[in-house]
Amino acid sequence: MSHPYYGRTSKKRRTKTVWVIGLATIFVILVVPWLMPSSVSTKQPFLFLRQITTFTLEYEWHHTSKNREANLPKPESMKKTEILINDDGSISAKVSTAKDDSWFPLTVGNRWVYEHTKTGGMMNPDQETVTTKFMEIIEKIEVRQTVLYKMRITENQDESFAYYFVDEEGIKVTYDERRPWRKARLVMVISPEIDDTWFETDPRSASSKVIRHESISMPAGQLECIMVETSYLNSSDRTYQTWYARNVGIAMQVIGSSARGKDEWMLKECSVK
Repeated sequence: MSHPYYGRTSKKRRTKTVWVIGLATIFVILVVPWLMPSSVSTKQPFLFLRQITTFTLEYEWHHTSKNREANLPKPESMKKTEILINDDGSISAKVSTAKDDSWFPLTVGNRWVYEHTKTGGMMNPDQETVTTKFMEIIEKIEVRQTVLYKMRITENQDESFAYYFVDEEGIKVTYDERRPWRKARLVMVISPEIDDTWFETDPRSASSKVIRHESISMPAGQLECIMVETSYLNSSDRTYQTWYARNVGIAMQVIGSSARGKDEWMLKECSVK
């Protein structure tokens, strides 16, 4: 005996129903994992679904956006000039194309440990919590001729990921590993000097400025740093300072103030190649 559904429904209608169900299933498998927050979509089983659809989506995006790609900044090697003194006493210049990441060393295995102190400000002067923050470069990924360094950030059992890379402007960070140039933020310019100023993305975004050279003492030791102050347009409450040490990276960062409440990260230890 056949199923009652087949007896009451025409073959054409049954075929249409199968197509609708099939297309809906494909939509769920291909699209939903990409619409979820990264904290969810990077876990199983959604991570597996993202991985098996990576080639398809990347191929489609690559072949349908050639005109838009023309306006995207292309990663190029940075030119460095090295002055050489020859055997005959003459001076010559050697131009290299190495990318400078010395203010934030990007090598798989680099690891930083910070002590995070959070104070409550004038309203809660006795409130203070101390936690530990871990940052580690765990993977190198090449995306369309750009090398991304995947950073795992862990604090209070919360885990997140960021992707750092270097292009002709400087050191950048993004949270979109598939289209890094679209939402990348400029962290540090090439060869920063006092009074150098830059924007994270455009003149409407946060701006950063190198304020001074400073020697600071912390659990990791005495470090010679540059202090970079970052501020957001029309928001004095979102100004913060970051101290960078060459061949170390971020040595200290302070957000907020003693009056309003402050977050302070100080480098305890690091392992940098």
